[in-house]
Amino acid sequence: MELTTITYEEDGPIGRITLDRPDDGNMFNLQMCRELKAVLEETRLETRTKVLVLTGAGDRFFCIGGSKDGLEPTRSYPGVLPILDVYDLIERHQKPIVASVNGYAAGYGTWNLEDLVGRKRAKEMWYLNEKIPARQALEWGLINRVVPDDRLREETDRLAHEIAQRGDIALASVKGSFGARTSGVSGFSRVAHDLLLRHYLETDESKGLRESFNRPRTSHGA
Repeated sequence: MELTTITYEEDGPIGRITLDRPDDGNMFNLQMCRELKAVLEETRLETRTKVLVLTGAGDRFFCIGGSKDGLEPTRSYPGVLPILDVYDLIERHQKPIVASVNGYAAGYGTWNLEDLVGRKRAKEMWYLNEKIPARQALEWGLINRVVPDDRLREETDRLAHEIAQRGDIALASVKGSFGARTSGVSGFSRVAHDLLLRHYLETDESKGLRESFNRPRTSHGA
C-alpha cells in the first residue's frame, strides 16, 4: 500500500511509524487508519523488527484526535472512524510499541485512563479537559519519562534499541500477559494460541498424537 498519511522506516530491529498530517494536528482520518492497520499487520508478520516506535511529524503535535473526512454520512459503522481497530492491533501486536510523544496529544480510552490514574482523577480529566504539562503527566503516571525536545529522537531510539536486545519470545510473552488481564477471553486465547501452541506442537506428546491419527484405522461392525 502506498503511504500518504503516515511514513514507515526501519533502523535495524526498530520500526518507526510517523503520523504525517502535521498541518491537521496529525489527526486520524479514514485513510490514516487504513494505512496504520496495513503497517501494523505487516510488521506483525515479519521478523526483521523487534520494537516499533510511534510518533508524530513536526514539533507541535503527536496526535490531537480524529477527523471524519471520507466517512459515510451515517451513524452506523461506515460513519464511524475505525480507530478502535487500530487500538486493537496495537494491543494485540506481539512487539512492544513505544509512543514518542513529540507534542500535544489528545484522547485516551476511559478504562485505560482509569487504570493509570484512578477513577476520580480520570473523571476530572474528562470533565475539565485541561491541558496537562509533561511533568504533571509524568507525576500522574500517564507517561514513563520526560526529555528535552531536541533529545526526544535520540532517547527514544536508545530506549527502543535497549528493549530490542531482549528475546522476541520474552517480549511477546510479557506484552501478552498484560493484554490477557484486560482483554478477557480474547487475551487469554492469544497467550494460549500465539505463544504456547508452537511450543506444544514440538513436544513428543503432540508428535505422538499426530502419528496416532495417521495410523490406518481398523473398521469395526456391530
